[in-house]
Amino acid sequence: MSDEQVVEHLYNIARNWITQDPNRTTRKHVENLIETDNIIELGRLFPFRPPIRIGFGTAGLRATMKPGPCGMNDLVVIQSTQGLAKYCLQHNLGLGGNKGFRAVVGYDHRANEEYGLTSRNFAVLTKLVLEKAGIETTL
Repeated sequence: MSDEQVVEHLYNIARNWITQDPNRTTRKHVENLIETDNIIELGRLFPFRPPIRIGFGTAGLRATMKPGPCGMNDLVVIQSTQGLAKYCLQHNLGLGGNKGFRAVVGYDHRANEEYGLTSRNFAVLTKLVLEKAGIETTL
């Protein structure tokens, strides 16, 4: 891939992110990086060699609150919760038989005011996604 192709690929990844990001502040931040040709910062937020995403470990999702697939943000929380709900439902990991699924979602004080990201908002988004999937959820 030539340097020009790498840059264009990076812009395409960032533009695709913008179309999915429900958070107006993080979306605007990425739009601004594209408009100002800030390739360095875009490369930090959207690494793609190899494609990198935040990992789900024993402590759940943990990363700095920031835009992009490597950060904790609204879109990552939504996508991760969709994947977790789908996995649980497909593998029948509920309470046994026909009792269904239940989840309890907590949150703490963490926030990144610059990007409008908070633990509480992540919890609310998680609850909404789980309920949409048919999983009873308590916040």
